[in-house]
Amino acid sequence: MLFQKEHNGTNYFMISTSFSINYKLHFHAGFELVQIFSGELEVTVDNRTHTLTADKALLIFPYQLHSYWTVEFCKYRIIVFSPDVIEQFYLQTKNMVPKNPVFNVSHLNAHNGELSNLFEIKRFLYFVCGALTKQTEFEVKPNNKSSSFIETIFNFVEENYMENCSLKKLSELTKYDYSYISRYFTDTVGNSYNQFVSERRVSAACELLLHTDLSVTEIAGLCGFNSLRNLNRTFLKLRKSTPKDYRCQNSF
Repeated sequence: MLFQKEHNGTNYFMISTSFSINYKLHFHAGFELVQIFSGELEVTVDNRTHTLTADKALLIFPYQLHSYWTVEFCKYRIIVFSPDVIEQFYLQTKNMVPKNPVFNVSHLNAHNGELSNLFEIKRFLYFVCGALTKQTEFEVKPNNKSSSFIETIFNFVEENYMENCSLKKLSELTKYDYSYISRYFTDTVGNSYNQFVSERRVSAACELLLHTDLSVTEIAGLCGFNSLRNLNRTFLKLRKSTPKDYRCQNSF
């Protein structure tokens, strides 16, 4: 799922700490802070690649295309939060991006606290914004036609994966040649368009399997699969289990 609509909402805040991440090109409506504790991580933001090492962090702005690639190993923390959590900073930098999103965070841990309530979270995130502002300048977000086109494709899939979101329909909508879109998407994202659509549909199916009592047949229809057999085959390929087994193994 390259457009992560779950990273939205009022006062949204999500924190995750783990080891070694590889994540394909995606974007969402929130800010994303990436901090490295050890090792090395390559982060691509709007077609520019940055290498993060220990005591370095990077702030990704809303709707910036980004991906992650671990060189060998890294311990990292990612914090995704909605713009309203740092409203004043967001309003001041709206439609702008940092010239260099990488900044030093050698003293960041001292400002961590437990982040157990909204006030502590805001204090911590405003400290991050202050650290970034001291170390770089801001510029108007470039009107990158390539980025705009890939966002158009992502949004098209997001709005239409439940039904017909074929390349033919996308070609008719955008007035771009079918073959050109296919090559462009593969070159930009690293997967074929059809693979991306399948992954989006399976991701939607996973959500329904875990959070509703709908039958697998009903879920197949809601997620754009033309048959239960097609859902089962695609799900097994991408999740290494059947939808029924996935529900049983992940339900508590």
